[in-house]
Amino acid sequence: MASLNERTGTLGRRLASHLLRRCTYNFTFDRIDSFANMTASQAVDELFSFPALQFPDGPLSWHDGSPIFKVPATRQNLGEEAGLFNEQDFHRATRLWMFYETMYDPSIRMKLAYWLHSLFVTAFRGRWPYYNWALLVQSTAGSLKSLGFKMTLDNQMMEYLDNRSNRKFDPNENYAREFLELFTILRGPQVETGNYTNYTEADISTAARLLTGWKMDDNQVDPETGLPTSRPEHYDHDADPKTFSAAFGNQTIAGALDANDMYRELQDFVNMVYNQQETARAFLRRFYRFFVSDVITPEIESDIIDPLATQLRGDDYILEPTLKRLLKSEHFYDEDDTDSSDEIIGAKLKSPLELYISSIMLWEGDRLDLTPNNATYLRIFKEDERFQTDFMRDMGMDPTGPQTVEGYFGFYKAPGYSNNWYNSTTNFYRYTIGESLLRGTVRKSNQEIPFKVDIVPFVDKNISNPSDANALVRELLEHLLPEYPAPDRINYFLGSLLGQGDANSWSQAWTSFKSNGNDTEVKEALENLFDTIMRSVEFQTF
Repeated sequence: MASLNERTGTLGRRLASHLLRRCTYNFTFDRIDSFANMTASQAVDELFSFPALQFPDGPLSWHDGSPIFKVPATRQNLGEEAGLFNEQDFHRATRLWMFYETMYDPSIRMKLAYWLHSLFVTAFRGRWPYYNWALLVQSTAGSLKSLGFKMTLDNQMMEYLDNRSNRKFDPNENYAREFLELFTILRGPQVETGNYTNYTEADISTAARLLTGWKMDDNQVDPETGLPTSRPEHYDHDADPKTFSAAFGNQTIAGALDANDMYRELQDFVNMVYNQQETARAFLRRFYRFFVSDVITPEIESDIIDPLATQLRGDDYILEPTLKRLLKSEHFYDEDDTDSSDEIIGAKLKSPLELYISSIMLWEGDRLDLTPNNATYLRIFKEDERFQTDFMRDMGMDPTGPQTVEGYFGFYKAPGYSNNWYNSTTNFYRYTIGESLLRGTVRKSNQEIPFKVDIVPFVDKNISNPSDANALVRELLEHLLPEYPAPDRINYFLGSLLGQGDANSWSQAWTSFKSNGNDTEVKEALENLFDTIMRSVEFQTF
């Protein structure tokens, strides 16, 4: 029976690694060992302790060090009229900000932000991407219901799904359809033409009428978030009452009396959708697949999804209590049955973002220096950010947004879900990350990248007894792989270190290096081991 009972006792290295892999992009050998001494409750509480962002006001200008995305977001304030920035600059600066915050966030915040992005899918448009992502980051500490309301009025979403052109006498159903079908309650079984159990085609048309009259705005600022938001125009709004189908209890929402009342009408609609138990279940299933497992059995549906959905709905969709309950549970650590390795740990394929950043963090690749006007910052902005974008795109996770409003295929596409990250197009890039990090250049193009692993000092620092080949391989595998391998695989990894030699010859080589400082012999062996681990099937999973 799948259990939400809280796991007791310290985590140990294996479960600490599991928690960190699933809940943050920032994990190192030191963090794994630190979390290994915590209980599940202590560790999860630590991950929900959000520190200040590295750049709380967003990316900084390479001209003067000031925040690029000022509020109100007028063309003049954003530097467009002065010729300082253009749309490409805005997008590149936003991507660099996202990458930097993701890499250095020790909490669950940025992982949650990417999950929220997988729910409310957009792609980069105009100068709005930063504000959209800032809303997602803020919402990680808040309510999914509040995000549903605010995302509806987000300028990038307005442009992306055409609600800016949704008018009283010419309604546009695009956003209304995706809000129900993809963002919130989701489509259930089709019981008859136009009836998808959870809503109907008539509900989409009615919702579109309710969503008329909102306009994108540079100057309108949400007082709660401090971010730009769209404005209501009552003259272009359908002010008649809106009656929904039996799927929503035939509820009627009164039309707005004026522009200010349009906020009330929108909130009534959001409340109606979120009051459905199926909406809460939909969110929980998507959280489960993102953080826990691609597979939801009938047992998990009844013992995990249903009770957590009831809790989420009862908490008015505040995320933290429900998510903490799941992440502290025996089920999350695969300890609610007799086989603790059959369902969850190591059962998902890393997304491109998880694979790329976790590789950099685990192996302590060189760090970015993003101080404005710093030579590294300018180089990264002008050159290396493009590499990161292209590299992620080649692996199937374009950081400017997915190709369709359904999202990235590794997050939504049944039945494979995370297994969809691996295909004939992406496998080359996935399996050459290690070689690229050792060289500091892209394996395919020889282009310089901002990260490089120096394997000898890494091992000297992080391994308790590097001269012991067996202990060295064991410690690396315990930290780097989700499950400790079977004996034949351990011998495979050990062989990549020893080559034609044995454990005694390795010990002599390491002792000689420590004595004379010449690392040529040990470096070649350690790079072979590094590349073998990075190319292994086990490292691709988490």
